[in-house]
Amino acid sequence: EKARLEAEEKARLEAEEKARLEEEEKARLEAEEKARLEAEEKARLEAEEQARLEAEEKARLEAEEKARLEAEEKARLEAEEKARLEAEEKARLEAEERARLEAEEKARLEAEEKARLEAEEKARLDAEEKARLNAEEKARLEAEEKARLEAEEKARLEAEEKARLEAEERARLEAEEKARLEAEEKARLEAEEKARLEAEEQARLDAIEKARLEAELAEQRLREEEERIAMLQRKEEEARKLREEEERLAQEMFEEQQEAERKAAEKEAAREEAQRKLEEETALARAREEAANRAQKEMHLKNQDLAEKEFQAAKAAEQQAEASVKESKSDRELEIANRMRDGALQRADRATINKDLADATVMRDVKVLKPVINKAEKKRVSGTENYLLQAKKLYEQLQAATQLQGATFDRRIADIEAAIHAIKKGGFETLLAVELLEAQVLLKKLQRIQKAALEVQKLSQQTIAILKSYNRPPDVVVQVMRSVFLLLGNTSQELDSWPDIVIQLNKIGKENTKRRIQCRIPEDIDYMAA
Repeated sequence: EKARLEAEEKARLEAEEKARLEEEEKARLEAEEKARLEAEEKARLEAEEQARLEAEEKARLEAEEKARLEAEEKARLEAEEKARLEAEEKARLEAEERARLEAEEKARLEAEEKARLEAEEKARLDAEEKARLNAEEKARLEAEEKARLEAEEKARLEAEEKARLEAEERARLEAEEKARLEAEEKARLEAEEKARLEAEEQARLDAIEKARLEAELAEQRLREEEERIAMLQRKEEEARKLREEEERLAQEMFEEQQEAERKAAEKEAAREEAQRKLEEETALARAREEAANRAQKEMHLKNQDLAEKEFQAAKAAEQQAEASVKESKSDRELEIANRMRDGALQRADRATINKDLADATVMRDVKVLKPVINKAEKKRVSGTENYLLQAKKLYEQLQAATQLQGATFDRRIADIEAAIHAIKKGGFETLLAVELLEAQVLLKKLQRIQKAALEVQKLSQQTIAILKSYNRPPDVVVQVMRSVFLLLGNTSQELDSWPDIVIQLNKIGKENTKRRIQCRIPEDIDYMAA
């Protein structure tokens, strides 16, 4: 009977052991199959993610290249326009300078010619006046000499005739009277003729002088009229050029405005398309993440059930082994019972660890997982590797999620990149698909902001000087600069018009625009102003 019982017990134990081994083998095969399927799914998802990331990177590089080419073309056009305007301004200034020099030269020559003519006229008049005075003096002297000679002759003749011809006294007196009267008449006629000639000469000179003055006045008036007409023509030409320039600038501003509106519309359409794609990708990622998390939770629950069953079976086997030890009557039975109890205790210890690991994975709490994982690694019990691996994987996943959440909250590029690398390294792209996608979108935004900040740091005084040189800048420039100063802390009243903005650009010292931008801390910007 004892041998029969031992045989039956042995057969039962062997059957249980065989059943356990078969169960374990089955579980191992299922785990391996599941691991294989998960590995294949992971490889497929990684390949899809890699392809998507490569496509996104390619699209980003193409967009950046396009933006760079557009910026270079715009800069080239602006440089050419600036060079053209500078050349036109230089040519205009040179023409004005040449005209001014020609006018000054012409005025100088005219003044010299006028002075020469005046000197020649003065010399001629002086010579004529001198000749006239000499002629008058000569005539006076000749008349006096003639009168003196006539008087002497008369006295001599009278003396001679008085002694010789008293009879002829009356005739002589009459002759003398007649001669005197004739001489007086002649002198009077000569004086009148001389006066008439002098008057005619004076009238002729006055007429010549008057004609010369009138000619000079007419010439001066003609010259002034020509200069006035030339000035009016220049003013009309300048006004015409100014109108043409204003019309050209207005046309360019209109075209720039249209181009800006077109680009804004394209940008808005691209943004909406990107937002739509992002929403689609987010929805797809959320679906993948939910499916992966659901599968993971189902696997953890299944493992928990298996661990619970294993734990209950191990506890029952332990109790039965304890009972067998107590019921053993011989040394042989005791030895067999002890061996059975030791095996049951080992299985119970393994089942307990597996159960703790399975329960911790279901709870999904880092604070619970860490001590359980440490305990399992410390004991190193055979048969707990699968549960330990799953628990460690979940712990790394939760740690990566926490790291990513903290990095995105702090908005630090290096931390976000490290967190994304940790997720990819751990193979959690599917389980954290939504968080990963949002972090990648945030990373791109922060990188663009960082690039913009570097561009601002490279801002030169020449660029600011170009901004200040604008008289009527395009609306987009006014809007951007108004936005800049609003973010720097200015009020809307201080930025009402472009001259107000130029006043801010002209400030120096601590209020210098570039210095204010470099010293501005984004976290200090008023939310309402932004």
